[in-house]
Amino acid sequence: PDRVAYMLADAAPAAVITATATDLPGVRPGDVLRDREIARIEIDALDLGEVSGADVTDAERVRPLRAENAAYVIYTSGSTGRPKGVVVSHANVVDLCAWAGREFGPERLARVLFSTSMNFDVSVFEWLAPLTCGGGIEVVRDLLEVAERGGWAGTLVSGVPSAMAALLGTGRLDLRAGDVVLAGEALPARLVRDLRAVLPHARVSNVYGPTEATVYAAAWHDDGNAAGHAPIGGPVANTRAYVLDAALGPVPPGVPGELYLAGEGLARGYLNRPEL
Repeated sequence: PDRVAYMLADAAPAAVITATATDLPGVRPGDVLRDREIARIEIDALDLGEVSGADVTDAERVRPLRAENAAYVIYTSGSTGRPKGVVVSHANVVDLCAWAGREFGPERLARVLFSTSMNFDVSVFEWLAPLTCGGGIEVVRDLLEVAERGGWAGTLVSGVPSAMAALLGTGRLDLRAGDVVLAGEALPARLVRDLRAVLPHARVSNVYGPTEATVYAAAWHDDGNAAGHAPIGGPVANTRAYVLDAALGPVPPGVPGELYLAGEGLARGYLNRPEL
């Protein structure tokens, strides 16, 4: 509750979209946050049939939408200090979706399992990349729901390695997909081998990227020839990656350094914290 209250105060949203039964700390219809009222929109109480399906126009916005305007803010975990709100622009998101459309294509994105919480930026890839390619998504509570209901068949499933390992551990995995995309954590080579045992013909992808670089910055694909390891691969389109030393000089191959990212995916910055 403290984290939610902090994020609401920091982001100062105009509206909160939630379910009727959801308890948000200190947020009720008509509440004032930073001297401004928040509209609480209870999605399960809406009659969506009364809502127009037409695109929003500039006349309905506060001002015309530009590519550099914020598309969303997602907060970091706060593992080092307070959570930081990462401001991602529309141009950043469009670049991600354009890469996904080229990298996977409409066929691989035709039917995607959407299981990741929207608090985690992997969800942006799972729902927006298929829809911008003309594909469809199937929304489930989490990956374990797939086991509970007896399986799932589609073109692509995405998730964090620990969740996929838990799904494999149930022993009830009936998953049929041509692509498995794993991100958000280090990918153990053992998990790649375990996936190969149940999905021998699937392409397993290890994708890497911090929220600050708009979901994915590097990708590696295995079609069954992994040699005992699962690297993060090379930079995605319009992204540059450098391994540098403490003086910001490039290190030779095989020498440890820190990874620096640049390119079209780099987010605008941290909300209300320009010094960072």
